[in-house]
Amino acid sequence: MAENKLSWEEVYKLCVTLADNILRDNQRPRVIVTPDKDSWPFGRILCDLLGVKTLLHLGNVEDVEKTLKLKQLKPDEILLSVTRAESLGKAEIQAKISVFPGLKVAALVASSTETGWRPDYVGKTFHAHPTMPWENQT
Repeated sequence: MAENKLSWEEVYKLCVTLADNILRDNQRPRVIVTPDKDSWPFGRILCDLLGVKTLLHLGNVEDVEKTLKLKQLKPDEILLSVTRAESLGKAEIQAKISVFPGLKVAALVASSTETGWRPDYVGKTFHAHPTMPWENQT
């Protein structure tokens, strides 16, 4: 894989690996939640691979109906998917996921230089984060 940009094929292979690891860990999420628009494509692929019908964006969780639905689920029924592990360093995202203690997190990529918190599942660790195929390169 190129260090500077991932192809759709490479992203899909990482998603298959992540889905296998999630299932091997006996996790069967009913809902996948993404914290940002950048994570939506990754979340959509994971939904397909894991057979999950519901994909939500954290920005929309203020919607009362969706919030109530999430709160009725056990933390092991919710999977938070992020493109980059460092996305969860943002205070507002951490505040939103703190409502669901014990929630599992899957990251497509993580930085080898990142210290401290790590997601439960990581597709691949890079020294410098690659560009995703859906990102604007201008």
